[in-house]
This record gives sequence, structure tokens and C-alpha cells, in this order.
Amino acid sequence: MALFTQYPYSRAPLQAASDATSRRLGPSVILERRDVPELKDLVAMRSRGWDNEDLDQHFTTLRKIADSPTKQTEHTWFGSMRSIMQELDRVAHCIPSSKQLSFLDVGCAPGGFSSYILQKNRTAIGMGISLPESAGGHALLLEEWLRSRYHHYPEDILNYHWSPAPADDVRDHRSLQFPHEFTGHFPLVVLDGHALRTYRHDPSVIQSPGGDADLLKAAHGAYRDRLLITQLIIALESVTPGGTIVTRLSHIECFPAAPLLYLLDNISKKVVVHKPQTMHKSRGTTYVIAKGVFSSKETRSLRDEYLQGLKALWGDLKQGGPCEGIGRMLLERDLDFIASGEVIVEEYVDRLIELGRQTWATQVEGLRVLFRRKNIQY
Repeated sequence: MALFTQYPYSRAPLQAASDATSRRLGPSVILERRDVPELKDLVAMRSRGWDNEDLDQHFTTLRKIADSPTKQTEHTWFGSMRSIMQELDRVAHCIPSSKQLSFLDVGCAPGGFSSYILQKNRTAIGMGISLPESAGGHALLLEEWLRSRYHHYPEDILNYHWSPAPADDVRDHRSLQFPHEFTGHFPLVVLDGHALRTYRHDPSVIQSPGGDADLLKAAHGAYRDRLLITQLIIALESVTPGGTIVTRLSHIECFPAAPLLYLLDNISKKVVVHKPQTMHKSRGTTYVIAKGVFSSKETRSLRDEYLQGLKALWGDLKQGGPCEGIGRMLLERDLDFIASGEVIVEEYVDRLIELGRQTWATQVEGLRVLFRRKNIQY
């Protein structure tokens, strides 16, 4: 692995930041303050491919495959996810081979992450939650010989009620209570649920797949953001003190990933951010492995504070929005209780760069391979 220059926290900005960019998170505000070759290269590569029709067609094809996967495709994903977890484990040493382990895998289907964990640790016991196939989710492909140590909950995690307000007040007839026995129970929590275009929204809100395009877009955006916040709530509720959280974030230089990375960094003894070589190298996704979560008195004191803020936000996302029943998308100020945009760009920027450089460099490498294959000049 290449050696990356570490940025000292005391380093002054290369130039004064403008007021217009002092809050908004993204590559430009970071590059205005620091010279980061990996991020600069990534911005240049993205701009090269932004309007390229061949590249647009490439990603359109990938979306179609993802929306209607064949059995062979799902088995390929399963194998790729196993390889991703193996790579994350090799980098972060997050899966013990013999120590007693119980783990929760949120968004577990098709099951590659759980398969790797159960096979590496032959005494591990796992629980997985995934969207039911009837609601647009993926099938669980976990090997039969591993299922005696695994319990699968086919459940839409958005049905769990997290708002401080009673369920009746948020008009949700499908509301469920998160299993009490999960609280503080798992030394390892894995979050890999992502917004599916095949997700079946409440028919009382979205009457048909061919409904109003703006309404569908708003519904999907609200679903995506509440899914992100819901998973984080589940992780903070479920992890044991000193445990590990593994999660996927998109575009860690942007909102909302940057403040969520700040949160995980703030509650953990050690954080590893790693973009795998196995899959989606040209995409903006990466994985965060937070180890030693809530292992000190100081970090344990943050648990209730962060959970209170996230649950209140969950209720706002559920109830808000221009159309009743859809909810709303995240706004940048929503995560100010974790860290405002100013805090990220003025106080956390060097740490963000330190954690993000491998991700940006790996995506640049992935885009170069893709561009060469598509004969795109860069």
C-alpha cells in the first residue's frame, strides 16, 4: 500500500476560505483549504466523465442489472461481499477467529458478510435483518450449513419506531418496537443496507410505479436518508461497549457522510476507513470500521446525546416534507448536533483528509481503469 503524507492538525489553510464555502461540505471547500493530490485528481476525473454518454450508459446498465438481478448475478454479489469483508478484516483485524462472538448484520442479504464471519469464527452466532423479498429486497443466500448459527429477520427496518413521540403521533400503522434484547448485546454490528430503487413504498402514498415522477423522487430521497439514520441508531443501540461497528458511507468528503464519520471517530478508540479493491472501485462508496466504540467514560457519555439527537431527527424525517406520508430528506443543519459544517471544515478537515486519502486514491484508480476501457481521455 502506498504511504500517504500525514497532515498535522496545526497546519494553516493554504488560503483564506470564503464565507460562501465556510459551511457547505464537499471537495471544493477542502481543496480551498488544503492541497490534497488524491482528492484533486478525483475531482478532475469526475469532471472528465460527467457528461460522457458512454459512461452514462455504463452506469445506466449497471442500475438495470441491480434492479432486476438474475440468480447468477445475486450469487456473484454474494461472493463479492464475502471478499469485501475478508479485505476489511485483513486491513482492520475486526473479526476474531476464535473469541466468542455474536454479531448483527443490518441489510444482510444476500449474506456475503455474514458468511465470511461465520466461516472465520466457527463459534460465532449471527443475526441478520434484511428487507423482505416481497417488499423489493434481496434473497438470503447464506450457506445451509451455517444457518444453525444464524437467525434471519426479514423486516423493513424503517418500520421500527424511534421517534420520541408516540407511534400514533407519527401516523404509522406499521410501527414496530426494536427487540429489547438487542440493546447493547452485539460486540460487532455491520451496516450495509442501501436504498433500493425496487423498494415498495406505501401504496397509500405512491399509488403506482408509474406515478408522479417528482413524488417518486421525493419519496426515494426521504427513504434513502431515513434508512441511513435508522441504521446508525440501530448500531449505537445494539453495540456493546468496546465493540466494533462496520458501515458503508458514500462520498465521505460531503454531507451527510462527513459528520457521520466525525461521530464514529468521536466515539471510537480507533477508526479505519478503507475502500475495497474487490467491488465498486469507481464508485464513491467506502467502508468505516470503528473499533472500541464507547470504550471510555468520555465516549460512553456521548451515547445518549447522539442517540437522542438521531431519534429526534428520525421523527422529523418521518413527519416532514412537502407531501404527507412521504417524509423529507436530510438538510445540512440536521446534523449540527454532531458537528456543523463549520466544525468539519475548520477543525476536522485534516483528520478527514487523513482518513479519506486511501478512498479517494482507490476511486481514482478505479475510474482510470474504467476510462481506459471506455476510451475516455483523462
